[in-house]
Amino acid sequence: MARRGEALRGHILDTAKLAFLETGFERTAMDTIAARAETSKRSLCAHFPTKDTLFLAVVERIRNLFDERMGTPADYASEPSSRARAAARRPRPRRRTRTP
Repeated sequence: MARRGEALRGHILDTAKLAFLETGFERTAMDTIAARAETSKRSLCAHFPTKDTLFLAVVERIRNLFDERMGTPADYASEPSSRARAAARRPRPRRRTRTP
């Protein structure tokens, strides 16, 4: 099953993310990522010429996924002032005091 364009790029990023998490950046080879992604190293390098560019793209993808899931203050309160009031009413954790 051939993957093309953006689908292949996304598949490579997902595969690389797992490889980097499992073995670390230094010990992960581009050959390994290509084999795990079931694509050629040439195709991998067409999308990501170096391991550094691949790693940065993985980090950017994770950051974008995080940003998409994060809401804005407007998502949590109808007015900014109501959000601030809700935060002020939230109980604060108690500090433990030492007893001699």
